[in-house]
Amino acid sequence: MVKDYYKILGVNREASSKEVKKAYQQLAKKWHPDVNKATEAESKFKEIAEAYETLSHTSKKEQYDQQLYAQENPARRTRANTAYSTRENNAGRAYNFDSFDNAGFPDEDLFDMFFNSRTGGQGMGMGNITQTLRANLDITLEQAYRGDRISVRVSGKSIQLKLPVRIKNNSTLKIRGNGSNGLDPNEELLISFHIVHHSMYTIEESNLVAVAQIAPWQAIFGGDIPVRLPDQSTVRLKIPAGTQTGHTLRLSGKGLSKDKHNYGDVLIRIEMIIPEINDIDEQERKLYRQLAEFNPFQPQIKNN
Repeated sequence: MVKDYYKILGVNREASSKEVKKAYQQLAKKWHPDVNKATEAESKFKEIAEAYETLSHTSKKEQYDQQLYAQENPARRTRANTAYSTRENNAGRAYNFDSFDNAGFPDEDLFDMFFNSRTGGQGMGMGNITQTLRANLDITLEQAYRGDRISVRVSGKSIQLKLPVRIKNNSTLKIRGNGSNGLDPNEELLISFHIVHHSMYTIEESNLVAVAQIAPWQAIFGGDIPVRLPDQSTVRLKIPAGTQTGHTLRLSGKGLSKDKHNYGDVLIRIEMIIPEINDIDEQERKLYRQLAEFNPFQPQIKNN
């Protein structure tokens, strides 16, 4: 039995191509399996894609309309001497097809139209993936951290996508076509992202690492410093009194994505800066001399 694609898309049989496309885009967004987690979402999406694949192509639509008319008007339908022809699809299941008189095409052409793909094998009309595109894209740390919307051009197509927030370096995403993101319903895009060099942070797996330069008195007495994150927000990092150079402080959960529910950390490595001798005025020199007189510390070679 022929499905009523007009009913599936919720349009009348006189709908224009623009109306068909608009209806498809609305339904595809609603039932896309990556968005809708209902158990029937995948089958609904395939059915919607099948309907759009047919009604959006003039020649296929004409053939479909003839078949639908023949089904609804059985008096005009006659059988050929051979009751039916059988053809197997790629999954090995058998489909029976009656021949139509006055329809202008054999049913096996309908099978080709719905179940065979340009790339040979899987069903384009059933929403199966028949073409996989691949791309590599450099992005900034800011884009990755915020989860920006970006556009990438692949094989002449301008594809719109949103990065997952704080996506990990060298991650690969699979984008399924929905007709509104630049990909056809039978296409998917595998895109790998590389985060380019950043002026402040280096990336160590899911952690972001930066260096904080502090003065000796800040190391002794402690304090706090502002840390600017890649999304331009700022957090205050507490420096404990007695912090040594080389010590690492941690902002937990502020790094890049580890998995679906967990994030790495921002690691701040402390580097103590000794003022340049020419930058020290006489009053500062006096204070350093007093410190040297009162502090018993003596320089020595460190043992392993």
